[in-house]
Amino acid sequence: MDQDTKKTLADRIKKIAAHFELQEQELAQRLGISKQAMSNYTQAKNEPKPSLLVSLVKIFGINPAWILMGDGDMLGDRTSGIPTEEISKDLTPTQREMLTYKRIQTELGMDKQRIAEGIEAIVMGKRGDERKSDRELGYDADVGFSERDGDGDGDEAGIDGI
Repeated sequence: MDQDTKKTLADRIKKIAAHFELQEQELAQRLGISKQAMSNYTQAKNEPKPSLLVSLVKIFGINPAWILMGDGDMLGDRTSGIPTEEISKDLTPTQREMLTYKRIQTELGMDKQRIAEGIEAIVMGKRGDERKSDRELGYDADVGFSERDGDGDGDEAGIDGI
């Protein structure tokens, strides 16, 4: 792959991160790669692996024709299979990651307890997120995700019952 093509793909990966309001490290984490690998892709030092491009298409609903050739819109009609709340800009990156994790694991047939344990691991790894305290996030395997409203009255606000 020539340098111009690597730069073009790097620019598209940066656009995806910007669209979903993700820092480079957050995008790397969502894609299951190291921060350094992501940096090498966004700086056009390395050619993105095909598996990375497939992950961008599947996880974020990116239009494959756009990422490969620049044809059409970035999202095109690829978001039709992804729940809108999962890509909402109103959620923190951690909340989006939890929703994506829950959807994928449910589609794979994982039991609710294992999904809850995976979500807890996501939250524990995100304690430093300054946009919203993840201690306020809750998950009940029988009900779904919710955001604790923090006023102590026991009710919850946010994304219940997903």
